[in-house]
Amino acid sequence: MSATMLVEGCAGLASLSLAVVCGRPTPAPWSRPGSKTGYAQALLRLAGLSRWRPSEVWWAEPTDDCRLMLRAYPDADTLRAAAALCREWGTAAGEEGQRELWARLKAEGPPGEYSAREVARVAAVQARTVSQAGLRAFGGGDGDWKPNVHGCNGYQAYPPNHPRRHIETIAAGRWPGTRLYRDVREIEPVADALLYLDPPYSGTIGYGEGDLQRADVLDLCQQWSAAGSLVMLSEAVPLADDLGAGWWAVDIGSAYAHPGGRARSGANRGCVSEWVTMNRPPAWRPAVQGG
Repeated sequence: MSATMLVEGCAGLASLSLAVVCGRPTPAPWSRPGSKTGYAQALLRLAGLSRWRPSEVWWAEPTDDCRLMLRAYPDADTLRAAAALCREWGTAAGEEGQRELWARLKAEGPPGEYSAREVARVAAVQARTVSQAGLRAFGGGDGDWKPNVHGCNGYQAYPPNHPRRHIETIAAGRWPGTRLYRDVREIEPVADALLYLDPPYSGTIGYGEGDLQRADVLDLCQQWSAAGSLVMLSEAVPLADDLGAGWWAVDIGSAYAHPGGRARSGANRGCVSEWVTMNRPPAWRPAVQGG
């Protein structure tokens, strides 16, 4: 089974797309719960697509902040202009003025019309906001302020022009044609695609309450598999038994964890498992330590 197109059905900030297009795991402009940046290489190895270049990339994402950024990903001119604004704002604010900059930019309200300035503003606000806040950042209180970023070696202060470097890296990617949908169920299943689903955590940002439940997700997996696509589903538990014959599940969490079995970053930090359920035998499995 081959794949010519990548479809991220619950895209968020599209960690898998960034890794494929930029040639390596690439941080998004801001953090979201459950980001798969640290798992991107493992996902591609499971699929046997480590050096893959899709002909098209499609996304489905309901939240307006992420949709604004996804629209900008293949628009290098807009991204470069947004990065320049982040540099300008950071230089003017300096290290001491970061919280004031954050408060001033978020006071302008939720994401608006597409422009380089709006891309820069939304990215600058969200990069300085605790990841669990989501769109609340634009109406929340001072408690959503995040004075540092989380790295694999602990918490570190971000540079005043953050996230300029992340935006510039994305602008340098060689993007194929892209499409942006609001709901993955709007997309007619096709053959020869890689459908990657990373459903939002229950009760967090993303789809509305009671929407896109596990039954919906499993139904999507079956539909795309029947159409002839490779399907990969990330969840906290294996779901091969729920999907039936012809499905496999692999725990990749242990391969991307600190000693002691804890996930390194993102909302899964502190969890020991990251299960990927797929409709073909995995091309790779992470090593399992004995003892």
